[in-house]
Amino acid sequence: MDSEKLAGLKGRGIEPTTVGKLLGLSPSEVALIDLKLYLAKFVREIRKERGITQVKLAQLMGSSQPRVATIEKGVPPVSLDLMFKALLALDVPLERIARMIVSFKPAEYTGSETLDVITGARWKNAKSTLIAHRQQLEDFPQRAKDEIGVEVDG
Repeated sequence: MDSEKLAGLKGRGIEPTTVGKLLGLSPSEVALIDLKLYLAKFVREIRKERGITQVKLAQLMGSSQPRVATIEKGVPPVSLDLMFKALLALDVPLERIARMIVSFKPAEYTGSETLDVITGARWKNAKSTLIAHRQQLEDFPQRAKDEIGVEVDG
């Protein structure tokens, strides 16, 4: 956000902050949410790059078009495994997926701060989305144990 816009917001009594700070998320929680959004964008780009519709991708995955739309938005309850399933259904080589993940740099870890100013209905939607992501993070250790028998430190 440029300094002029930031000064204008502060002049109106709006104190920009990061969504992570606003909701009390840890850097790793913010990074996981950022990664999901990054993967969602990657799925959409690959699908479009290959000229495949959401309906066709849904067929390749054994899923539905609304589910593919949800994957591409990166919103709960979409899991990382469903995003990877979409990428694999698009025949994206594991090496390309790995390179994409390695190139990902979450703002919290690079030291750069992303300022988010959310108002009105956008705030309600963003807040509910982030709360749902946080619930997924909290549920992950138990789900990993129940579903695949792996102990994960919470």
